Amino acid sequence: RGTSAPEDQFMNTLDINTCFGSLPDRAFDVDADGLVEILKHEGITQAVTASLAGAFLGPEEGNVETLEACEDHAELLPAATVDPRSYFGKGDMVLKAREHGFVLLRLFNRIQNWPLDFSPVEVIFEEAAEAGLPVMVDATGYGDITRACQLSAVTETPVIAVGIGYDKLSEAIVCMTEYPSLYVDTSLIVTPDGLKVLCDEVGPERILFEIGRAHV
Repeated sequence: RGTSAPEDQFMNTLDINTCFGSLPDRAFDVDADGLVEILKHEGITQAVTASLAGAFLGPEEGNVETLEACEDHAELLPAATVDPRSYFGKGDMVLKAREHGFVLLRLFNRIQNWPLDFSPVEVIFEEAAEAGLPVMVDATGYGDITRACQLSAVTETPVIAVGIGYDKLSEAIVCMTEYPSLYVDTSLIVTPDGLKVLCDEVGPERILFEIGRAHV
């Protein structure tokens, strides 16, 4: 688009899944200032975000960057990165995330190339339930939504499945019908009837907005 979205086009709109930082394998290099500019251009009020340093360098460094960015920009809400490859529940990262102001836990299973059927993920979901935080997972593979829902059901933790395309729509609908704690995003539901089908089958209440320009 050549012009910015009208200021009143999206009133109090929250983008549920954004990132800032660099991706080594893609032409993605957006700092926090740049992310805020994207949001303003799209007429979006706030966004949940996480530094990509948390996915590539380590959760501790990434989470510090995320909190600093959110302190500098009122438009940004912090998501805490947790990496199950190095987390087995002996630390206090998850339990203290809420105290530090994080609004959800972000798992980068696609970028880091590990499956949701992975015992340390169970520990994260258990601690997320204790901390009262939802968990966001990548659901780009068949069965990802199903496994995330199973983890959610055991711990009663809300789960947000992101990256769902039209080919995962049937799995999303079946799971959303069975598991009321499942939420999905809109970034890859790009077919004309995709959102309509989803809304018709499960209602709009658990479909979360994402523009898809600042996510991975």
